[in-house]
Amino acid sequence: MAWIEKPELADEERFSSNALRVGHQEELALVIASVFGKMTADELTEKLDEMKIANAKLNTMKDFMEHPQLKERNRWTTIHSPAGDIQTLLSPDYCTRF
Repeated sequence: MAWIEKPELADEERFSSNALRVGHQEELALVIASVFGKMTADELTEKLDEMKIANAKLNTMKDFMEHPQLKERNRWTTIHSPAGDIQTLLSPDYCTRF
């Protein structure tokens, strides 16, 4: 399991096949978390990309609210609520061309 920088695990019987890895997934998850937990999100993404392992960034709400495509396409609007004005996304069927 060189991809998690623990090549010695490749020789362990409990991780020698997919079925066995699934059977020991809690143990394997702890090993993976111990390695990945020492990396920044950018380092982990780079590592997974290098190994050609599918991955994606999970945005925070702040990241989502500041997403450049949503800003560029003017997808935000302000609505009034009992709690005060709030930002919300426009309905997907909203079109400014008509």
